[in-house]
Amino acid sequence: MLLCIIETAWWINRANGKSGKKVRSVKLVRCVRGKTVKGGAVGRYYTIDETDIGKAVTPSVRSENSDFIKTFTLLRGKRVFYRPRSFDGGYYYTFRLI
Repeated sequence: MLLCIIETAWWINRANGKSGKKVRSVKLVRCVRGKTVKGGAVGRYYTIDETDIGKAVTPSVRSENSDFIKTFTLLRGKRVFYRPRSFDGGYYYTFRLI
């Protein structure tokens, strides 16, 4: 099984009110318990906490400058969308199990 992590940057232009987005990185990670993967340019990293062979994976998202950890269970064939709280731009993540 592979975990696909898509990291997308989004922003709002305060001068004209328009918004935009751009895919910053796409990572394919083999699902091995305890594996840690460095994220893109924002100081995040991902850890695979648990694996249920062929069915589900439990990854967590961590930040270098915070104690906040977001953990969720990802089923095969489903997507999880995660956007940290931000009002004027930042990054959001899409996780998919292949």
